[in-house]
Amino acid sequence: MAPIRRRRALQLAGGSLSALVAGCVGGSPSTGTDEQTDTPTDEPTETPTDEPTETPMAATEVTGSEQVRYPSGPSEPDWAGADAVGHVSLAASRERARALLAPFELPEERREPVVELLRGTDFERSLLALVETVGPNGCYRTVELSNLALSDDRLVSDASAVDESDGETACTEALTYPATLVRVTFDGTPPERATFTITDGWGESADVTGTVEDRIGPDPDDLAGHVRPDDDPVVREPLSCDREGFKRHESWVDDPPWGLATDDDGAPTFALRVDRLEAAVGETVTVAMTNVSDSVLSTGNRHKYGFQTHTESGWEDVRGATDGDHLPYTDEAISHAPGDGFEWTLALTEEGLVADHVHADRLVVCPDLEPGRYRFVFWEPAVAVAFDLVE
Repeated sequence: MAPIRRRRALQLAGGSLSALVAGCVGGSPSTGTDEQTDTPTDEPTETPTDEPTETPMAATEVTGSEQVRYPSGPSEPDWAGADAVGHVSLAASRERARALLAPFELPEERREPVVELLRGTDFERSLLALVETVGPNGCYRTVELSNLALSDDRLVSDASAVDESDGETACTEALTYPATLVRVTFDGTPPERATFTITDGWGESADVTGTVEDRIGPDPDDLAGHVRPDDDPVVREPLSCDREGFKRHESWVDDPPWGLATDDDGAPTFALRVDRLEAAVGETVTVAMTNVSDSVLSTGNRHKYGFQTHTESGWEDVRGATDGDHLPYTDEAISHAPGDGFEWTLALTEEGLVADHVHADRLVVCPDLEPGRYRFVFWEPAVAVAFDLVE
């Protein structure tokens, strides 16, 4: 089984691109709600029905473009592979643009041009394209576009990795992945498909096509790891703890879905995976939660989970507190770009299961860990995975 691999992390700092882009996505803020608005109800509302509805005309030509360069970086993107020369991603809405750009962390001097580009984009007439490629060393820091045009039902263009060295520059010997963001404006409704002839830093070329419907987040079926063992678990006796004042951690979720959380329409949002289906006391398991949607989504904080075992009384958390007081959790929204999320590495010992938790100073495991089926369940959104603890 391949190890769980994390994509570039979404930065949540105040000056990050994600925070800035978020301000470009929503509508205008309300200017006040205290004043009554005039909404006549005793006069009929005119709704003309005899006038034809104007159908937007499909674009026939490119009328303009604006490009923002992205810095090259050493982090290998998900599209990279032995034969891949690059990748093309399209955005035909502000929400999709936010999801597309959120994983990138830009130097401060390059953030504002991106934000201004988004603010000035009319998606009824414009299409955003993020074009990425690869170079053999650190001197390949940008992508040059040329010959932007509309061909039949798609945008076409040439894109090349650019070596910015001057012959005397010492170039870092490492693969780099430069990218550029281009806004292309049309004389009508933009196309939903684009093909770029991309030439990488070795001179290898290929036609790379992207559409506005392409997946941004990873496919849940492609994620490394497991959801739960296939066989039925051995049911243990209910947990009992002889520590004075011990109060078992509450189970905030009764029947969470296994491995995949969905929204109200049934669309996948977050996937949960565990790296192994069996582990012994003293070993570790790694649990990863990944945004598998095509939008930036929010969750509760990383401490909102239960670690439970299957007993005759149901799923019971193995942790609890001995002081008798309530264990509070803060209500906050943590944003995750597509492909991003949380990761937990849990040491399967009484001490390890409470270490690094916000309530580590109060939580204890009682009784001691015993063989059986164990479940990690995140609460916001509700989703679970399971594995067996063996001798």
